[in-house]
Amino acid sequence: MKWSLNPGKTAKGLSLAILQPLHHLLDAIPIPGAKAGIGILLDVVEGIDKTSRNSSTLLELENHIRFLTDLLEPLTKMDGNNLSSGLKDDVRKLGKDLEHIASSVQSKSSAGGVRRFLERKKDEHDLPTFSQNVKAALDRFQVSQTLRQEQELLLEKRSAAVMFLPRANSAAYDSGREDAPSSCLEGTRVSILTEIMSWFESVESGTPPVYWLVGLAGIGKSTIAKTAAERANKNRMLGGSFFFSRSDAPLRNPNLVFPTLAFQLALSDNEFKNVIGEAIQQDPTVSRQTTLIVLDALDECEEQGADTILQLLLSHASQLPFLRVLITSRPEPHISSVFTEARNLAKRVLHDIEASVIEEDLRLYIRSELGKILKRLELGSVPDWTDGEINSLVEKSGKLFIYAATSIRFIGDARVRDPRGHLRLILDTQLTEESEVTPYSQLDSLYVGVLRNSLSDFNRKAIVKRFQTVFVQCTLDDVDTALRHLRSVIIPPSTLDEAPRIYHPSFRDFIMDPSRCSIPDFVIVAVPDQELRHALRCLELMETFLRQDIAGILDVSLLNSEVKGLEEKVRDALSAEVQYACRYWASHLSCVELGEKRVVEALEGFSKRLLLMWIEAMSLIGSLSSAVVSIEGAHQWAVSVFTIGRRISN
Repeated sequence: MKWSLNPGKTAKGLSLAILQPLHHLLDAIPIPGAKAGIGILLDVVEGIDKTSRNSSTLLELENHIRFLTDLLEPLTKMDGNNLSSGLKDDVRKLGKDLEHIASSVQSKSSAGGVRRFLERKKDEHDLPTFSQNVKAALDRFQVSQTLRQEQELLLEKRSAAVMFLPRANSAAYDSGREDAPSSCLEGTRVSILTEIMSWFESVESGTPPVYWLVGLAGIGKSTIAKTAAERANKNRMLGGSFFFSRSDAPLRNPNLVFPTLAFQLALSDNEFKNVIGEAIQQDPTVSRQTTLIVLDALDECEEQGADTILQLLLSHASQLPFLRVLITSRPEPHISSVFTEARNLAKRVLHDIEASVIEEDLRLYIRSELGKILKRLELGSVPDWTDGEINSLVEKSGKLFIYAATSIRFIGDARVRDPRGHLRLILDTQLTEESEVTPYSQLDSLYVGVLRNSLSDFNRKAIVKRFQTVFVQCTLDDVDTALRHLRSVIIPPSTLDEAPRIYHPSFRDFIMDPSRCSIPDFVIVAVPDQELRHALRCLELMETFLRQDIAGILDVSLLNSEVKGLEEKVRDALSAEVQYACRYWASHLSCVELGEKRVVEALEGFSKRLLLMWIEAMSLIGSLSSAVVSIEGAHQWAVSVFTIGRRISN
């Protein structure tokens, strides 16, 4: 017997007006695999006849179909590539659930198909069950979407929190900073790079989690570290990198190392999870990939923090089997002492590698770079680099790539445009009989030659004076004059916001050591005294020029992005010197000897009168994130002063 108000008469269960919109949407859903299950559901629903017993159930099914139509319609207007993987998975699962529900009805049908099954009175109780199952599938989809949205909201909040982490923005291997190391030339450093990558990619349980690459300054540690980071990143296996630099306060601050690495890991987390998740879906037996962390030039970190960083890494790295940490440094005592106590450690002393291997790498590098000089300078008369000249340059370089790199910059000086003359100056430079032979003898001789070449009889004193006091009450023209002839060892600033940088720490070591620098006028000593002058000058500039609403914006409710002509307002209100003072006063302060009375008084005045105006200025010049680092450094200096004073009074 059929379910109808009048025996022998039936009507279609759901009207075409309800079913057709969903039919039309199926082909437009941009999610492969979703169409089939929903299509089978429609086949079943179309086969239902309306009777007196099933009218209320059909009304429920009608609502379910309407809901499903409303659910899918927005998806048809979207690009499938822009849909989240989670949403796609949920829609596919909904399709499979509906297919399973509909197929269970079909399986009960004998000959005659769905219609005959639904016409059998003994199965009339299955229609409400069918409707309930459809509703349950839709409810599960709704719950899944709600939970997913909550999870995405939580991730967004966490992502926003990560953006406030104090960090060194130029620490990554690919930050593009001016003094960043170059990558290894193809075909050079093959054996050491192979060794490092084999260690990193090893899946053996006993593989040491930390690899220490140690060597003299200028031997090429940073170049190797950068190349290793590039290769790991190419394979999507780089977690983070921190390339230290003593010439940049954030890049020598130990308190920024782990927050910076955490920030980098957070940025790569979504991509990392997607790659691993896809790999596991394709092969459930795959294990988690190894992740590389690179810390380059750890000796450039502030000494009191470097050993703490090492101890933390060495104690915890072994607990994370997927983590590998590559560390490069000079063999400084405070670093070597920590590594000496380490048990499961891989180590390579770079200056112990066979001279013949390094010589061949140097020869390949020098020949390649000299060829680039010819193209860059576009000289009418092309210098003929002989094998003898190249071999002599290789011999003078010893094992130090920095000698070769500095020589190349000196030879290719675009200002002079005399590559052959500069090459001859280098090759003619000889060690004197009284010179003490050290690993840096040839490098010191090269640096002396560069400095002497920058001087002439009539401007020697002026240039030297500017060189030694380059940041103390001098004009930008003074700075440019002092640096113009030293571009092979010093990077001149490209904008007013930047400070000059040295190409390599070995030059800083050279000019600060009277036993190495034989030009007394260029020796920079008593660094704390100079840092004291820099710090006081910065605080003096801020005291003189900072004031409330210095850019004349007037409306404190406006965001910087909402202020018209902000750049021009800032440029007019804050000179380059004042901007430098705002950015770097704390960096200079951190190098001042503790207890210096003039600085203590100036810092007290800053904290009472200038703090809020300084924060406003840092926001205007786009350096608000580094303000946290500056305050933290100044606070540490002040706490140290207070601690020492209390000990003395006791």
